[in-house]
Amino acid sequence: MSGALLTATAALSLADLQAFDPNHKRRDGETDCCCPLCGTGKKVDAAHRSLSYNAQTGAWRCHRCHAKGKLREFWTEMKDATATSRRERDRQRIRRALQLPPPVPPVDSSSVDTAWKARLGTLARLEETPGAAYLESRVLPTDFCHAAGVRFTGNFFGRPAVVFPLRDGDGALVAVQGRG
Repeated sequence: MSGALLTATAALSLADLQAFDPNHKRRDGETDCCCPLCGTGKKVDAAHRSLSYNAQTGAWRCHRCHAKGKLREFWTEMKDATATSRRERDRQRIRRALQLPPPVPPVDSSSVDTAWKARLGTLARLEETPGAAYLESRVLPTDFCHAAGVRFTGNFFGRPAVVFPLRDGDGALVAVQGRG
């Protein structure tokens, strides 16, 4: 097999590498060994160890024939690759790597209680409340905050709080944040 033709990836296993060069050399998480793809006909010794592989990731590369790939032991099955886009597969791979939970499905807006929106208008104005003093200590002028719809309540989940409205890009009220 010609080394010049091996510029793409090739399938190798750890057993292939160890069988071809049983006296391979380990160093700093990498292992150097003779390449079974281009090293046939050469002596299997330290002078001809041109292939390096990472024992944690399984990634390998031959510096002589430039073949590269991932050892078979590190291959993962792709679950129905035709059902999802490449972007979604990348997101799934990142989620698995970071151990993130799956995304939360959208909520059916017809079943959401929106009575809290009406209650926001009944909350106390900021002037002369502990909330005004809190905002002034944070260098936020009371009149500016009032114009933005910020209010004060003595009972936001059991505690007094300054209540900030949160709006989406269209200006619709979607949530409130209480800070106390």
